[in-house]
Amino acid sequence: MSDVLAGPIQHFFKQYPGIKLNLDLGSTNDIIRRVSEDEGEIGLVYNPPGDPKIVSRAIKRQPMMAIFKPNFLRGSKTKSMSVQELATYPLAATYPTYGTRQMLQAVEFAEKIRLEPVVTTNSISLLKQFAMSWLGLAVLPAFAVTMEVEAGTLLAIEIDHPILMKAEAHLVTRVGRKLSVASNKMLQLMSSQMQAFR
Repeated sequence: MSDVLAGPIQHFFKQYPGIKLNLDLGSTNDIIRRVSEDEGEIGLVYNPPGDPKIVSRAIKRQPMMAIFKPNFLRGSKTKSMSVQELATYPLAATYPTYGTRQMLQAVEFAEKIRLEPVVTTNSISLLKQFAMSWLGLAVLPAFAVTMEVEAGTLLAIEIDHPILMKAEAHLVTRVGRKLSVASNKMLQLMSSQMQAFR
């Protein structure tokens, strides 16, 4: 949400001060369901499953990253880590209804390895705080921690696995839904100004 608040919403409110927004957080599965059932107009999801009722309006590759405090890792790893190395650290991850966790489960299946989080949550803020508190690694796309990485309080390195390297951020709407002028403008601002789509 910080990615949405930092750019698109600021510009949107300046251009359209009379319009109100409803912003809800949810898992990938929940967002897909809500958009397909017209409970929401635009969804921001990470690595969504295919759904014939949903169309992606913007897509950008956003690999899964290991997120941690500087100097937390053993040795001098700074570019990438293997899945086997990831498994040696305490992990925090989202619930299985989230795209990030579904990708980890796909890697577990492909590599016949167990990645057992010590903390499971529906809060990206809690995942970041887990890493900030020196408790272990969080597993997220880099755009989720842009401000923390720029400030030097967290680091993000790629997890060297083809499944995780191909992950994508999507802006989605329901197939056939005509968006209002305001919703179309918000969609344009999100796809052009969010870190997730740069």
